[in-house]
Amino acid sequence: MSHICHKHYLLKFFTVILTAVAATSLDGCTGISIATPATIAQTTKGSITVVAQSAPSKTTSVQSLRLQVTSALLNPGNVQLVTNPVTVDLANITTGSAFLSTATAPVGLYSSLTITFSNPSLSITNTTGNPIAIPGGTCAVQSTCTFVPPVTTSQSTVTTGALPLAVIAGKATSFALTLSMSKILQSNDSLDFSTGVDTGLDKAGTSGSPTTSGNEPLDAEIGVVQSVANGQLVLVSESNDVSPSITIDSDTSFNFPSPICAANNTSCIAAGEVVVAALSLTSAGTLHADSIAFADAANAKLLQGTVVAISPSSSSFQILVNKSFGFTTDPSPDDSTATITLEAGTVFGISSVAYPTVSGTSFSSLNSMVVGQTVLVDVAASSFLPNASSAQVFLTDSTASGTISALSNSETFTLTNYPAEQDNSSPITSMTTVQTGIGTLYRNLTPASYSSLTNGQSVSVTGPLFNTSPTPTLASDQISLHASTDQ
Repeated sequence: MSHICHKHYLLKFFTVILTAVAATSLDGCTGISIATPATIAQTTKGSITVVAQSAPSKTTSVQSLRLQVTSALLNPGNVQLVTNPVTVDLANITTGSAFLSTATAPVGLYSSLTITFSNPSLSITNTTGNPIAIPGGTCAVQSTCTFVPPVTTSQSTVTTGALPLAVIAGKATSFALTLSMSKILQSNDSLDFSTGVDTGLDKAGTSGSPTTSGNEPLDAEIGVVQSVANGQLVLVSESNDVSPSITIDSDTSFNFPSPICAANNTSCIAAGEVVVAALSLTSAGTLHADSIAFADAANAKLLQGTVVAISPSSSSFQILVNKSFGFTTDPSPDDSTATITLEAGTVFGISSVAYPTVSGTSFSSLNSMVVGQTVLVDVAASSFLPNASSAQVFLTDSTASGTISALSNSETFTLTNYPAEQDNSSPITSMTTVQTGIGTLYRNLTPASYSSLTNGQSVSVTGPLFNTSPTPTLASDQISLHASTDQ
């Protein structure tokens, strides 16, 4: 299956972080026990949560790489961390951590991890000036093509770095599984997971109060509400993956527009709605909703995409679709372009939560839009893609990667975007002003604050992007520093 659109392809290599949280104690033991078959059989267990991270490449690019993580076995003992296949798009995780799964493991010392991948889908953009061969056909010049890449080896076993991993009663343990896409993705667009894999430490840090105290922040998740009751929310992803229960409490903030639900609290959440939930991981290995924002009503057609062109004369704009809900067409609209015409009285809003204030900005009309924004578009039921009409457009978080320059005392800096972040036909500006604030989350920086940033660093930033002059301004809720060895 192939979707054709216009965008650079974004090659990245990725980090999967497994956080081991020991939930109970081993009767009669005070230290680490070796995970022999006998100790693996013990009934005392700890909780292990698996999340995913990535880093961008400066030189080559892949639009998206969707795949399933079907197995993650700790040994000795064959302890399965992924009980159900989980679909992830590795190319879209650059600043934070995305939740994969939670499992339990007997207290002990584990010496290796074997992870298995399946069902990959690769989107690349041909910028070579000539058509290029891809599995099943060719990819035209300046076109983004989606196809199933052949997999040479689907498994990797890791024994170095943070391994052996100790699961200890009453103590949290974490490590990072790093996957170098420059080694995994071969020159013929095949995937080989037997190389480019190692482990390291999770170096996430926080500043301000982006989440409930003591929780590890995760990326926001967009999904359909399956159920909400007794302070517990369950979401279904675009790929029909069902989340564990997500706790909603007094520390959860809400962002529901007044015309949708004036109460702006838990009562606004209904089964079937699409919401954006900013999540964090508790010390007990459970998920907490730090914020919940309205995305669309139940049974609606919703597109999440990046703005690549704006046409004021026709009251329309064009997006590259990243995710879709409510569409039953085959193929999916994902990785294709859609032209959206605004209806009279279109409602504009912002679904992002807890981002730094950018003076004099709003998102209230087509004039507020700028290439590079990520938006949530409600598609009229009578519309048929690739051309559709909409009466509701919400601004949500965008992600950009590049190098830092022009750090200022007002906690802003200039980001020189990597070419991979640009679209061929309507390039995102190569320069972005980044506004930080008291709640900005800093990753891989010590101390975890603005003071650790320096000119020339390679970073990814996430937050709503506003149409300002002379350059767009991204109100950053997360900043992740990337080592030069990661790219």
